Amino acid sequence: MKFRLLGSGSSGNATLIQEGDEAFLIDAGLPIQTMMRHLNEALEVPLKAIFITHEHSDHVQSLEKILKTIDVPFYTTFETFMAIPFLERFKDRFIPVIPKRPFFLSPFQVTPFSTSHDAAHAVGFIFQTEEEKLVHFTDAGYIPEADYPLLKGADMYVIESNYDVTMLFDSKRPYHLKQRIHSPKGHLSNEEASYHLMKLMDEKTKLICFSHPSEDCNTDQCITETFEKSAETFKIDISELKTHIAKAKTLSPWLYIKES
Repeated sequence: MKFRLLGSGSSGNATLIQEGDEAFLIDAGLPIQTMMRHLNEALEVPLKAIFITHEHSDHVQSLEKILKTIDVPFYTTFETFMAIPFLERFKDRFIPVIPKRPFFLSPFQVTPFSTSHDAAHAVGFIFQTEEEKLVHFTDAGYIPEADYPLLKGADMYVIESNYDVTMLFDSKRPYHLKQRIHSPKGHLSNEEASYHLMKLMDEKTKLICFSHPSEDCNTDQCITETFEKSAETFKIDISELKTHIAKAKTLSPWLYIKES
């Protein structure tokens, strides 16, 4: 299993996952020209399906164009489907998902799970083969401990690490926006993302991708130092762990833990 982030940040998010000759897209939130350029560059095999996490524009702004261009089914919650008006025109391709109810889509077992965000019904997705497990989620204000058993022990995590708390509250953003971002229905800070990873990682975990970083309230250095400090506090050895920090407008390399 391998994946590429076509871009991840406040201006747009999309991830491509591939296993063998099957490719899947999670969200289509980049500006359309960037979205199509990165998708065309990254695709090695035909796209099989699209997964939609929630209705915010930085996750769906190019979705209508892609659905017009590529005839594939899309998976999301019923609430998200209803919150995106243009999806009605593609309702024959809509496949509803129910959190914590896994389904099989060759070559994966896919398990949706709810995330805490100010959207109709935001979800993340777990992709599993017989050998590997990838947990993918962005846009979550917090992760309940009740979900730890479901999310624990993945080989790979794509997890939001949106902002540095000090940088956020020192920024010129309106205070109500700062409160929204920092709320349980907002986004994960670097500290929160790292804390949850310390609880979720185990000996199987080999790759962490920090996604959705703010361009003005975060830095690569803040993310890295926070993660390293958390590992030191929890006495977890991360010396063999591969990490990657996503960029808003840059196509990532292929990320994977096993040589093809």
